[in-house]
Amino acid sequence: MKNLLVFIFLFFAIENSISQEVFFVTGKNLTTYNFKNSFGESNPNLKGGSGSFFELGFTNKTKNERVSYSFGLALNEYNSIGGNSFNHYSWKTNYLGMQTRYYYSLLDRNDLDIVPTIGFNISTLINGQQTVVPYIDLPSKSSDKNYIYKVGQSRLDKISQQMYGTPYFGWLIQAANPQYSGYEFVIPDGAVLTIPFPLVASLQDYKNSYENYFFYYGR
Repeated sequence: MKNLLVFIFLFFAIENSISQEVFFVTGKNLTTYNFKNSFGESNPNLKGGSGSFFELGFTNKTKNERVSYSFGLALNEYNSIGGNSFNHYSWKTNYLGMQTRYYYSLLDRNDLDIVPTIGFNISTLINGQQTVVPYIDLPSKSSDKNYIYKVGQSRLDKISQQMYGTPYFGWLIQAANPQYSGYEFVIPDGAVLTIPFPLVASLQDYKNSYENYFFYYGR
């Protein structure tokens, strides 16, 4: 699991007379996964996600005026989604930990500086939630479109962008093509995909099918 921390969303500091600073930082974690099972096979349906992070801490200078350090308490959300032909999963997790960094001022100027930073984080899982949503077969409509899939060129998020103007409805196209078991990598070259269209009506069809599923089978 790789986590990219994006910091500069909100930052404020309170200085006191001994050059310490108390700070609060918040931003987004972008999480990606490099997963392989015991057979060395990867799962392309395991997708990364985004979550928030929050850190409260303080910074202080060392005896060397160019070197300072910070220590803080951090709360990170690491999320992901995945699934197969039968179910769609989402995972939301919260990690609480301590984070420390060391900073070195290269220029030591008030108007401009370059500050290389090194640090580490120790955290533990405090809670997590898994949500399971069944995959629903969409009813076909006369307004649906067809798309010829080209291996190496086509991708469901790109098809979604082309058809709907947004890349986030590849899952809807998967639901309309259950013969490929919800896995994009098994779609053969030249396959004719059904594209639910228009988007709003197709989403309503999905919602109705979803509610019918739970009506008959329970949650």
